[in-house]
Amino acid sequence: MSTWSQAQKRFASSSDLGRVFRSSVLLSAGTAVGHLAAVVSLPIATRLYSPEELGLFGSVVAVTSIIGIASSLRYDTALLVAENDSEAKSLLKLCFQLTVAVSIVTGIVLFLLRNKFGTSIENDAVSFLVLGPLLVFGTGSVQACINYSLRLHQMRRIASARASQGLTLVPAQIALFPLGLPGLIVGRLVSDFATLLSLLFSSNTLSTIFRRHHSEKGKAVAARYFRFPLYALPGCIANTAGQMLPAVLIATTHGAEVAGYFVLSQKLISFPVSAAGMSISQGFTSVASKAARENRESLGPLHMKCSRLLLVLGIFSALTVYLFSRTAFSQVFGSNWSTAGAYCFYLTPTLIAQFVAVPLSHTLPLMERQGLQLMWDLARLTTICLVFAWASTFRWNGDLTVQLFSIASSFLYLLLWLLQRYSFKAHLVGRGVGSPVCSH
Repeated sequence: MSTWSQAQKRFASSSDLGRVFRSSVLLSAGTAVGHLAAVVSLPIATRLYSPEELGLFGSVVAVTSIIGIASSLRYDTALLVAENDSEAKSLLKLCFQLTVAVSIVTGIVLFLLRNKFGTSIENDAVSFLVLGPLLVFGTGSVQACINYSLRLHQMRRIASARASQGLTLVPAQIALFPLGLPGLIVGRLVSDFATLLSLLFSSNTLSTIFRRHHSEKGKAVAARYFRFPLYALPGCIANTAGQMLPAVLIATTHGAEVAGYFVLSQKLISFPVSAAGMSISQGFTSVASKAARENRESLGPLHMKCSRLLLVLGIFSALTVYLFSRTAFSQVFGSNWSTAGAYCFYLTPTLIAQFVAVPLSHTLPLMERQGLQLMWDLARLTTICLVFAWASTFRWNGDLTVQLFSIASSFLYLLLWLLQRYSFKAHLVGRGVGSPVCSH
């Protein structure tokens, strides 16, 4: 390769990384504003709601999130790689149609299972039957709109939506605290719909959803991208379940109070990942989706550079969480939440591993390695279920259970990152390129 060609390649790589950085800064600003508002408000919420209420809320959100994220059958992911704008608009309309249908079915199922709710949920059964389907719709529609905006590189719109989400969540829950558990759920709904409205009315997204022309092409794009529901949907369910089910499982094995401590610790652990890591993720995905269509060889070096940045941020975040959990946790959130501080300390290794692997999790789908992603998702779900089954069988307390969960999760996220690197090497070998993909 000539010197000029090498210089061009290096410049393209630096340019892509610069685009990721600029997109990430913009998204981080909006996300940080929202998350900062939510975290600042949390000390008030922990003095208004009990650990049991927060634990039950975490279980409700976990179940509806699993259904909501899968409600579009993962056609929302196809938005990132649709060949043209017309197909993308048809896919967006299809996603909304599917989300509405799944939300209705969820309401019917909840009604049929209303006598199976636990005692605490039964006290608010009517509100839960109404709010559950709305939570499913909010989750699914927001995810579709965000992916559509990522395709269009509309980072300002996403940043504004993320800010709206955080600025309304905990303040709404604080205002509704006299309602108890329904207050937490309604607060989440207010946050989701504030985000959705911000995404819908800031451009022509709303007109796209209701335009008949795109509805007529729905069957065609559904058939064109059938591999996404075929391969990505099982992985999506397994992935979301692996992320959300721990709150349900720990509530089942250790009770709602312990689940409340666990939910709070996960909120605090996920804050740096969501505020900085996931903003980098959206910037990476926006650039990588274009590279996947035009020049896949550039993805490997870009992935490695982003990984190094995420590792540094992850270590810094883990040290911050460690120091906070050992010194000022009880003073900030109240003495009855001190157990959650200990859980934060146990989860710091998971924070570092999660910080590196999760923001780059779109890598395998973009490299068309949905099979590897599915294998990892199923492995994580199986491992997590085994962790809580083991803890329940041997009657471990909450501390030991969270420690085992942290160790298992850390190794699983390391495995995910290694699979991402493998996908680049396998692609180059398949194209007859023998050089390694790691950038040094």
